[in-house]
Amino acid sequence: MMDENYTREINNDDSILIEIVFQAHDLLNQCQYDRHEIEDELEEAMELKAIGCVSGAGAGLGYVNIDVEIEDSKNRNKAVALIRRILKKLHVPRSTVLHIRGNTEERIPVY
Repeated sequence: MMDENYTREINNDDSILIEIVFQAHDLLNQCQYDRHEIEDELEEAMELKAIGCVSGAGAGLGYVNIDVEIEDSKNRNKAVALIRRILKKLHVPRSTVLHIRGNTEERIPVY
């Protein structure tokens, strides 16, 4: 996993996948919420704003992730801002990053 921000062109699809990546140790020891509680908060907010949905989650090899699907790339900035706002409100670990895949691929920090 890269620690720095990057962007790379990958496809021409109009949908976006935002993978929220937590270091498992940090999530366990630095956050009062577990992955399921974070998923619930994200799902509620995404549905309320009608810009996407939580489409999956997982864990392994020292990482935990939550996937958020955005159907229209025009909502990318709104979705990223909303996700970052919710994650900050929940005081997720500073090591948390968003891995965004759509027409480009990017990694951006939550903080």
